[in-house]
Amino acid sequence: MIISGLFDEQSALTALKPMTGFRYEIRYTIIPNTTYDIRIPKLEVKMSVLDLIKARVSVRKYKEDQVPENVFLQVMQAARHAPSGKNLQPWKFIIVKDKEKRIKLADASRRQSFMAKAPITIVACGYPDNCYQYQGNYMKSWPIDVTCAIDYLMLMAQDLGLGTCWIGAFEEKTVKSILNVPENVRVLALTPLGYPDAEARPRGRKPLDEIISYENY
Repeated sequence: MIISGLFDEQSALTALKPMTGFRYEIRYTIIPNTTYDIRIPKLEVKMSVLDLIKARVSVRKYKEDQVPENVFLQVMQAARHAPSGKNLQPWKFIIVKDKEKRIKLADASRRQSFMAKAPITIVACGYPDNCYQYQGNYMKSWPIDVTCAIDYLMLMAQDLGLGTCWIGAFEEKTVKSILNVPENVRVLALTPLGYPDAEARPRGRKPLDEIISYENY
């Protein structure tokens, strides 16, 4: 993009004004009443965190295109940096690329066959014996910890143009049998990971005044 002409401070700010909903930064020193031929390189437009959250949807139709390893590893790095009780990080992610296993996992998830179309299925596991034991003084923290990691994973996938879908409808015993998961490890959720083959429609959310209160319940 080229911006040419006579600039004062106000017209320069207008010409370089970022698009609404996105953020990027261009720094130029503008001398008033001076003619410029400004050549702006191709911009990498990044969504704000809130826009990214709003854009994430559950994808149920995937291309069979493989996910490049460097892209996949970025997704998993995001999961690795999720918070957890006492930073114990009680999670393990089983990465399933074998097509036969992916089909079996889809069958074990109430026959949600779309899962197997994606080139990767991620099975998120937790360690009940190696997590914070007194969450709220009534439960172990591993389900919350693993959930945080999955959320980070999904948002990173969205940022990289990949689709995911939280799968909670599955038979744990069958999944553990397919993947040889030890008895003391629990399976919390699964998600396919791949490039969307159709645009998923966002679903509504409750208004803020319905889900928050101040000072008291």
